[in-house]
Amino acid sequence: MVKHFPELIDPFKFARQAEKLHGKFPVAQMKRLSDSLDSDGGDVEFELTFDRKERARVATGSFRTDVKMVCQRCLDQVNVAIRGTIHLEFVEGEEAEGRFEDQGYETVIVKDNSLSLLELIEDEVILALPFSPLHEKGECPGSTIVEKLQVTNQNPDKPNPFAVLAKLKKDQE
Repeated sequence: MVKHFPELIDPFKFARQAEKLHGKFPVAQMKRLSDSLDSDGGDVEFELTFDRKERARVATGSFRTDVKMVCQRCLDQVNVAIRGTIHLEFVEGEEAEGRFEDQGYETVIVKDNSLSLLELIEDEVILALPFSPLHEKGECPGSTIVEKLQVTNQNPDKPNPFAVLAKLKKDQE
């Protein structure tokens, strides 16, 4: 496992040489990701294999990390396991089109034959974050509050406060 990576990589050169990268980045280095988290501790582990596919330059791999986010039900901290796969096709220039989008590859536009490996991995992790992180059912203190609210809202003996409005509407007709 490589401990240190260059800030910028040439994905076209890596594809020609069929490079394989395996390593990790501290979450604290990923500023955009850290903004979505409750804590920036931990690491993002990744594996990337660069290759050529029908003259196109691609990278496939995976990433994994465990992050701390805010539960949207109880607003306490929740541990979230993030796992994902990476399927990228690198193209030069903004007018270039990706050939493998229909096969699940995301097109990445590369300018000046270089891109940031850290930002590439960070983008993939951000896309894998849950929209609304929650504790598992039964583990969340907020789920008991929701259950109590549902029980009190289902009280048939309580009169409907909007019944008066229905009566006014009938009187006007």
